Amino acid sequence: MPSVELTVPEGAAGERLDRFLSTVEGVGSRAAAERLLAEKRKVHMLAIFSPKVLRITLLAALLAIGIQGAAYSVSNYLSVFLQHERGLSAKVAGLYILINSSGGFFGAQVNAYFSDRFGRRRMFRLFGAGFVIMASFYLLAPLGNSAWTLLPAGMVYGFFQFGLYASFGPYFTELFPTEIRGSGQSFAYNLGRAMSGLVFTMPVAMIAANYNVRISIGMLVMALAGIVCAIVATLMLPETAGRDLREVGP
Repeated sequence: MPSVELTVPEGAAGERLDRFLSTVEGVGSRAAAERLLAEKRKVHMLAIFSPKVLRITLLAALLAIGIQGAAYSVSNYLSVFLQHERGLSAKVAGLYILINSSGGFFGAQVNAYFSDRFGRRRMFRLFGAGFVIMASFYLLAPLGNSAWTLLPAGMVYGFFQFGLYASFGPYFTELFPTEIRGSGQSFAYNLGRAMSGLVFTMPVAMIAANYNVRISIGMLVMALAGIVCAIVATLMLPETAGRDLREVGP
């Protein structure tokens, strides 16, 4: 294959080309160095339970269990609540729940924006408090079965419920070191998802049956318990907003 000679022009254009080639060379060298480092760094899948990061792993899982447990304690029983306590048909109840979810789009955007400005932990707490307040209003206030009252209240409730999830991605990414980031995030979030049903969602029906109260009471009790768990976790976890991921270590 014939060789190709590159003639560098003189003057300002030549200086710009020199800087460009130096940048490309530097990026290539850095990428090669990072590949070599990755090859040398062998991490076991159970490294998230090592003494240096075990505390972070368990507290992140507690946060996920609390947030998802609170959300599922209400959302999983909303159809039953709307039919038996608000007198709606199954079809209309499903439509109301769908509209509730639309409020979550705006909640996620607001949470994501302000968590960058004011911190991940603070937004978990603020949205957790907002979720409990709006869930209490939606479940217990005398709203009747009118769309004029239930739909606006449901959308604000959905704003806080789904908005709670917006900080999970950045927060868990910033909590775990690079070499175990995927394992740590997956374990914490999915353990929360699995355990939330057992710890929070199932007791809702048990409370209603054993204490002869409305299903809405059981929903609210377990939602409050979940948010308390989440707030406790945020009090014990570090703030990570603005953290350089290259500096995250056990």
